[in-house]
Amino acid sequence: MQLRAISNSEFVGPPPGTESAIGTRFARTGTHAGTKIRNFTERSIQGIHRLQDLVVILIAGIVSFIVRDRVPFPEPVPAPVENLAAVIAPIALGWWTLLHLCGAYSMRGLGHGVAEYRRILVASVLTFAGLTTGLYLTNHQLPRAFVVGLFIVGVPMLMIARRMTRAMNQPEQTQDIDAMVCWMSSAPLKPRARLLVKHTTRLVKGLVKDIDYRLDINTLHRDQDSQELGLNEIGRMTMRVQQPLMVDPYELNRVTGSFILIDPGTGVTVGAGMIRP
Repeated sequence: MQLRAISNSEFVGPPPGTESAIGTRFARTGTHAGTKIRNFTERSIQGIHRLQDLVVILIAGIVSFIVRDRVPFPEPVPAPVENLAAVIAPIALGWWTLLHLCGAYSMRGLGHGVAEYRRILVASVLTFAGLTTGLYLTNHQLPRAFVVGLFIVGVPMLMIARRMTRAMNQPEQTQDIDAMVCWMSSAPLKPRARLLVKHTTRLVKGLVKDIDYRLDINTLHRDQDSQELGLNEIGRMTMRVQQPLMVDPYELNRVTGSFILIDPGTGVTVGAGMIRP
């Protein structure tokens, strides 16, 4: 990563000749330091959704198995499969696999509303088509009430479960920010400093409450005695913004978990921050 001098809507880099070294160290101590945590978090989120969908599909299969005799459906002439309990698991596994292949568990697909539901619908249609084709080719039959009920119950349940999961994963609304900051101004950052905070599309006033520590980019030692950050130094700080912001930890969302600091007097970007949990 290479930092460069640009407008106040973006980052301003360090003096010429030091961009590469400072950028590399910042990536190593900032972004790279959180890579393992972010990857673990992403895998955890994907794992939760996989387990959730598998449980939902199994529940839909059990419900359809229970109500199959209570729904007046004309059955085909060939005798249907008697041991339905034995076919629920293969169907659920095939459905779950198609959800995975259709990208329903990719981080780009999770939490994206219509696009996420579209992936679930495509995987469900493919499952239904594969199931009916397989039964036709093998000359087996399942109770129609079971097959129709499985998808009538399963598809809405999958979408509702995703909706509920997303509702519990909303950004936090707060005025107090705890963040790791890379300071990029010759004037040191000190407590009580007044700055502009640009977070996503919002620009609000902020006051630095405290400098918790300065991070040595060579040894990763935390200097807790330091009460200021100099040019190209990285540290942890807490600040209070004038208006509430909707934020996420940087490890979960790089957009709502990052911000830039702007000097209100000159309009120059003087720092970049990553919000901590």
